[in-house]
Amino acid sequence: TLAFINLLALLVFGLAVAGQLPWIYVAEKADALVTAVWLSVVGSRVEQATH
Repeated sequence: TLAFINLLALLVFGLAVAGQLPWIYVAEKADALVTAVWLSVVGSRVEQATH
């Protein structure tokens, strides 16, 4: 899953560099993605610790 996320991030970054996507949009999406990934990682850690 992490490899897929990295690939997706690279693709989006590449499009932004190529001028196909506005930077603001990319920054917002990246921020949301990082937050979601961080929350899922923390959530799984907490779950492992409590079980």
